[in-house]
Amino acid sequence: MIKVNEVSVEGNPDCVTVYEDGYVVSTYTLNKETGEKKGSLLYFEDHQIKAEVLVDKGILDTKVIDNKLVSCCSDGGLLVTDKDRILSNTQLTESCCSYLDFNSSSIFCPSLDGTLHIIDRCTLNLTSLPLNPYEIWYTACTETLLFIPISIGKLQVKDLRTMETVSLITLHESEISSIIPQEHQVFCGSFDGHISTTDLRINRKVCTSDIGGGVWRIKLYQNKFLTANMEEGFKYTSNSELISLIPTESLAYGLGQVSDSLFIGCSFYDSKLFHLCFPLVSNH
Repeated sequence: MIKVNEVSVEGNPDCVTVYEDGYVVSTYTLNKETGEKKGSLLYFEDHQIKAEVLVDKGILDTKVIDNKLVSCCSDGGLLVTDKDRILSNTQLTESCCSYLDFNSSSIFCPSLDGTLHIIDRCTLNLTSLPLNPYEIWYTACTETLLFIPISIGKLQVKDLRTMETVSLITLHESEISSIIPQEHQVFCGSFDGHISTTDLRINRKVCTSDIGGGVWRIKLYQNKFLTANMEEGFKYTSNSELISLIPTESLAYGLGQVSDSLFIGCSFYDSKLFHLCFPLVSNH
């Protein structure tokens, strides 16, 4: 992994998602003196900003759902836009919403008061479930399973057909901040700097990788971990073995794949985007 470019943006970037012919970077900027919060959605084509949406609240995560940009926000709102205009804004809660995931029937959005908000994609009905006395920074789903961080370092797995809890597994010594389900496994990153691997067939942790630096985001690339490690930068590792590190001078936050071999990483407080490339390996 090498850094091939570095781009400065207005605002503090925290999320990257592919959209139309380019990608969107969301931002969340807090004025610590006044408490004022601002956010934006920056639409890039050919790595140049072509359109933007500006809002008076921070944006923590953005997904593309039904060809629209859906964002969760610091004021507890769910914002729907295209690349240059706001289409709707729905208030889910008074607490900050931290992340989004979705399947064919529902959108799942946790908030920092420990509540999970579920929006039915057909009826738009909202169900809010208080689950946790702690902040929830992430959630993940498949068509049949829902994964929610509970308490400190515990993962709750629910059957979406019944909403019954099928397992509660202790994985980490600190909060879980990233969850990646894959077939019969689920990978969880934590503020404790580790990635755990859980086998869902036995509902048990089978492996832990010491990545270091506080694992905020995980991507799987070529059967290895590409991570945004808040305190150290962007790492590419195999188990606990470091293959490459691109350090940042600020918190490493968002991480998104925008082409087969190119990822965009967000260096938060210094407002920079890192272009992280994996050179193609020739067979000749």
